[in-house]
Amino acid sequence: MFLKAVRVSLIATVSAGIAACAQVPPPTFPEITFTDKPPLQLTVNSIEVIDEYTPPGRPPNVEHEFPRQPASVVARWASDRLVAAGGTADMRVIVKDGAATETKLKTKKGLSGLVTDEQSKRYDAVLAVRIEVYEAGFERAFTESEARRSQTVPQSITLNDRDMVFYDMTKALARDFDTEMERNIRQFLGAYVR
Repeated sequence: MFLKAVRVSLIATVSAGIAACAQVPPPTFPEITFTDKPPLQLTVNSIEVIDEYTPPGRPPNVEHEFPRQPASVVARWASDRLVAAGGTADMRVIVKDGAATETKLKTKKGLSGLVTDEQSKRYDAVLAVRIEVYEAGFERAFTESEARRSQTVPQSITLNDRDMVFYDMTKALARDFDTEMERNIRQFLGAYVR
């Protein structure tokens, strides 16, 4: 009789826990855009975005779990920030790297580990892009930009909170990339900027 009561109590507790989890809706994440900055008018005929990065889809990589993957924001960046204003050259925006990895951190063991909410994981993300300008089939100019971000998270983080961390990392990475790439375009591709 005691075992039956324990079993019923355990089932009720698990059911209540599942119901509580079901009540928390997953967060929604807006597109990461760059319309708050003026577009760069470029004296090129066309702008092509090429994604050369292929996510492995397995640990330690986790970019496939990001609500907005680092590499995916490059197409939106090119659409919002770059304008082909006419010319004889063509531009290629090439995503070389968009990885995000997870590293487990050392945490305390035993009783002190049970009562301490330590930073247990670190996430590292990178976004590397190369822009090339071609004319008459030859590369005339290029520039590159790379942005990196890292974030640690506590043991107690929920999946929804982790997704928010991933989104915030991608957003910060995209802003860093945008700032550096605009500077590099003006410095190294200045002949093509109106």
